[in-house]
Amino acid sequence: MEGSQPNTYTGNTYVQSGTLELMKQPKATAVRNVIVEQANLQISGSHQIEDTAKVTLIRKATFTFNGAGGVGLTEKIHTLQADGQGVINFAGGTLAVPNVLETTQVLLPTADDTLFIRNWIEFSDYFLVSRAFAPNSAALSRIWFEGWDPGAKLRDYNTSHWEIVPFAAPEPATYGALLGALGMGAYLVRRGRRPSHRRGAAVAGRAASSGVAEVSRRQIK
Repeated sequence: MEGSQPNTYTGNTYVQSGTLELMKQPKATAVRNVIVEQANLQISGSHQIEDTAKVTLIRKATFTFNGAGGVGLTEKIHTLQADGQGVINFAGGTLAVPNVLETTQVLLPTADDTLFIRNWIEFSDYFLVSRAFAPNSAALSRIWFEGWDPGAKLRDYNTSHWEIVPFAAPEPATYGALLGALGMGAYLVRRGRRPSHRRGAAVAGRAASSGVAEVSRRQIK
């Protein structure tokens, strides 16, 4: 779905097979509420979905950020809900231009619902939730990041939002202290290493460092 004009259809959009790619030009909203079941919703440009929309991922449906050429994308929605298992797949974010998924709330309605985050790289991909509607510890325990032990936590981002990160991810201040003491910052950036406590190998093609000193938080616009 592309072009320079907003989509005037105001009903729900259903994706039940294959991939629906959204690549409207900036400020031209492609869709509103989206229900994806065993299929892939892919954004190839920023701000493709209405800010007040709900995106529902059903039965291993995937929400993909296609940040081609190392240019991260920004998407703001109201609600992200996983029914069964939902997947967020980040691609293309960098330290300079990260991927940012900003949500008001993240819902996992039942104890069997999980949200799996693929290709997440620290400081290159941001998964945000409003401080007013932050998920509780039970819901966070069902958010899993590829290559990390199961579970997530909330980390300070700015005055309005938390960042959802792997439970084992260090706080930014910890990174700064460790790298400053060890003098390893430049080495880790050059090597593109992730934290040593992760379980799996880094996904091919996403060799970007998570072990860098804290970068300035971007204010949400």
